[in-house]
Amino acid sequence: MWYTYSMIRNRTYCCLDCGNKISENSALYGCGRCKSCARKTHKKVYCCQDCGNLISNFTALRGNGRCFQCYNKSKRGKKLNRNFTGKNNPNYKHGKLLKNYFCKCGNLVSLHNGVYGSRTCMSCRTKDTWNCGKFKNRNFKGENNPNYKGGLSNLPYPSSFNDKLKLKIRERDNFTCQCCRLKEKYNFRNLDIHHIDYNKENCKETNLITLCQICNVKANSERDYWFAYYNYIIKEYIYGQC
Repeated sequence: MWYTYSMIRNRTYCCLDCGNKISENSALYGCGRCKSCARKTHKKVYCCQDCGNLISNFTALRGNGRCFQCYNKSKRGKKLNRNFTGKNNPNYKHGKLLKNYFCKCGNLVSLHNGVYGSRTCMSCRTKDTWNCGKFKNRNFKGENNPNYKGGLSNLPYPSSFNDKLKLKIRERDNFTCQCCRLKEKYNFRNLDIHHIDYNKENCKETNLITLCQICNVKANSERDYWFAYYNYIIKEYIYGQC
């Protein structure tokens, strides 16, 4: 007997187990069951190894195969559920972590400093470091300072070294530190103007260069090196005389 397409299309299909109506694809190409019956047939049930109670798939396949009560009764469960607070903890320090520690001056210090450190605050530790060894009773003011140059830092700048000249030098150097290449827009203040030969009276443009505050302070030591270095930058990159 031949069936037409309209006859097959109008046919109704039912689940093999419960008799509920199912789709044509499930009946012809699937298992012939509805979703609930198909899940029941394919779903496995896992039970505890000890008591036989139902457990989840994850516990059965990736766990220890026991329910929560049986797992607590096992040796491994007893170890994991052990109380590790206080004296039961292997790292117990006889209550040291519960105390407050104070410096000899009375200031509160941190827990790590009190247990493992010197139990001194920052101010007392700085005083102890300063008063021992080579720093003891040493005065770094005036002539005792290794960078002392006969009091030149106290001399005033001439009137020609004004804000207009400083702005002109910064514009010439593109508002950039000529040592570390720091831009003025990324600095918290205006860039400094440094005298290359360390003579405040010499305010020629060839003797002035733009530096940030850190590089300007750094130039106070090893002056011969920085004098030659900044002279080379002025002649080579700014005026192109080399």
